[in-house]
Amino acid sequence: MNVELIISVVMILIGVIVYAFRNTPNPYIGVRMGYTYLSKEAWRKANTFAGIYCIIAGSILLAVTLIFNPSREIFLALLLISATILAVRSYGIAKETYEKEDMRTPLKKIITKYVPKRS
Repeated sequence: MNVELIISVVMILIGVIVYAFRNTPNPYIGVRMGYTYLSKEAWRKANTFAGIYCIIAGSILLAVTLIFNPSREIFLALLLISATILAVRSYGIAKETYEKEDMRTPLKKIITKYVPKRS
């Protein structure tokens, strides 16, 4: 059996599983990075993106494999490009969501330091 087909189908299945478990943080399934641990909303948004992206990317890789039958090197390059996009974009979504959520939290006290003027 063709390894590229297996990898494409596994990527689709991973996307379905991540999408199914996107609503509650857990230690086993999903995009787990600093920002997703700090915010439930960041977890949900990053994993929603990751699930949908894996399904779409896996489907595209499957179609490319079936139609064009690329060499293993080309398939690996496409897989690495899609994995890089997934990691960078998931991180960006989680970071942006957490920072927006953190800005809504009011500061308790702002401390300013007095700096005397020089004459």
